[in-house]
Amino acid sequence: MARLKGQGTVYQDKKSGFYYIKIVVNGKQIVKSLKTKKEKQALKNAADFRKDNQNIINAQTKEELAVQIHKARSEVSIGKGILLDDGYNFFHASPARKQNTADGTLKNYERIYNLFISWLRPNYPNITKVEIVNKEIAHEYAQYLWSSYRTYKAQQMSENTYNYHIGALQTIFDIFTENKNPWKSIERKDENKKNHKLLSKDEIRSIQQVFVDESFYLLHKNEMEILINLGIYTGLRLIDCVHLKFENINSVIKTIPFKTKGFKKTVTIPISPQLESRISAIEKTNGSPYLLPQIQERYSRNPDGIKNDIKKVFIKAGIKPDLEGRQNKHLKYTDQEDEITGFHCFRHTFITECVKNHMDIVRLSTITGDSIKTLQKYYIHLKDDVIKKEADKLPCF
Repeated sequence: MARLKGQGTVYQDKKSGFYYIKIVVNGKQIVKSLKTKKEKQALKNAADFRKDNQNIINAQTKEELAVQIHKARSEVSIGKGILLDDGYNFFHASPARKQNTADGTLKNYERIYNLFISWLRPNYPNITKVEIVNKEIAHEYAQYLWSSYRTYKAQQMSENTYNYHIGALQTIFDIFTENKNPWKSIERKDENKKNHKLLSKDEIRSIQQVFVDESFYLLHKNEMEILINLGIYTGLRLIDCVHLKFENINSVIKTIPFKTKGFKKTVTIPISPQLESRISAIEKTNGSPYLLPQIQERYSRNPDGIKNDIKKVFIKAGIKPDLEGRQNKHLKYTDQEDEITGFHCFRHTFITECVKNHMDIVRLSTITGDSIKTLQKYYIHLKDDVIKKEADKLPCF
């Protein structure tokens, strides 16, 4: 589609069919969804966006850009304000928000904002604009979330989920208000996080041996075996393994993980001999581009079905499921594990084993797609026996 100089590019996303406008303002790329699959409507929406944000688009320096964003916020505050119903759309359309936020995260933000509005209306019917929401209202809602709100499983909200809700509302209201965000004064809960189980080599082998047992039934068992081994030997997340295509695999695996699609960050993973022997025999079926076409199709309809089957594999291998699995009526067992068990354990184990094998942390970051800080904070689990081996490297006086 034609590009207007200095006014950005309107383009259609091939996968979703939706049109977007991409504008570079003072070296910073802004991408905004035009919320339509029709070209004519997209061009109209793009023109409206340019008209409403012309001063920001024309900003030549960082300082000028900051001034124009501040001015836009001030005009909203001084003028008619933002209606509650328009609040999320205003946030989503704002060039001041982080533009590479993943679509899934934005959907969560919208859901969390709407949950707050559904509580606000009956409790404060006279409030019609977001600017009127103050600290007292924010604290009252936070208390409701923690004490009274129940999840779809009729459970109290966890510390992690509570913090996520408050953080999302703070992010959204940062666009509405500059220095008086009512959510910033709310303290976060201490998160009682469970660690993902670090699998031993014997446990990995037990998991692999499950597929040798002909009496053990799994839907699409052959593809499930390859899926499990992809997790073991690449450390990719479940969603990324499921969506791997033949075009992603050559002498290495190259793909853009779903979690980093907003940044278009590609990971490059070497293929171990153990994995190569398993995937080299795979042939394309029915013209599907996916490595695991049956698993991919099923995952698109029912991801929990795939996750439950993975839990069954763990149980069969003698690895106790965690509390989340214990609450699933389809899984039969009596004990529970203190740590989180599931497909993501393969990623934690893969990263930790790479570190134990002295892989350079920068290269490991390239392979996994996570920053060094994230790897160190969440994924590397070195047990005491490994740390003891470093005794000879301590200073001797």
